[in-house]
Amino acid sequence: AYSKAHEVGDEAVLLFQLSGCPVVAGRDRIAGAEIAAQHGDVIILDDGFQYRQLGRVCDIVLVPSEGVGNGHLLPAGPLREPISALSRADIIVRSGYEEHTALSDVKEWRWVAQSAIIRDWKGVWDMPLESGRSIRVVTAIARPYRVATDLKLMGMRIREHHRFADHHVYTKADVQALAQFDEAMVTTAKDAVKLLPLWPNDKPLWVLEQQ
Repeated sequence: AYSKAHEVGDEAVLLFQLSGCPVVAGRDRIAGAEIAAQHGDVIILDDGFQYRQLGRVCDIVLVPSEGVGNGHLLPAGPLREPISALSRADIIVRSGYEEHTALSDVKEWRWVAQSAIIRDWKGVWDMPLESGRSIRVVTAIARPYRVATDLKLMGMRIREHHRFADHHVYTKADVQALAQFDEAMVTTAKDAVKLLPLWPNDKPLWVLEQQ
């Protein structure tokens, strides 16, 4: 049986589903890398820029286009290393819609995920969700406003946005409260891997898919 989101994390499960490649999750990155090396020739380490004890051939750092918060290190701010550490990066990718100024002399790339379609991952409906519907949204991600922006651009009318903290572990009580509404419930793929095992089999769970 495959690992569940509550066991290894939502991102690990989603990465496996999208890529079809082996995904190793664990606190010990060195041990994890050794396991991963048994299954392929290329290892992609997520959120591993600061693990310099592991040899690497390319460091790619994603930075939100909105900026890096207050610029302070944990626990006073969101950073694990000073901004100057970006000089070690081979590529910096700025993600999001907002305009920004460069953080370092390293070449910066721009990436904006494109929302493509809203599909029922529960399998109740065969057709995508049509534009203009009144919907509810549920998210437990770092930047929920991006989802709301994409849905509005697609012509959806958001009745209410149910926001949970990033990496929130959904409970049966959460799902019971969410599933009571008549409007279509739309979420992200990252949230869906946690919601699907708890979601009623006769009620669609609409997922905003990206390309």
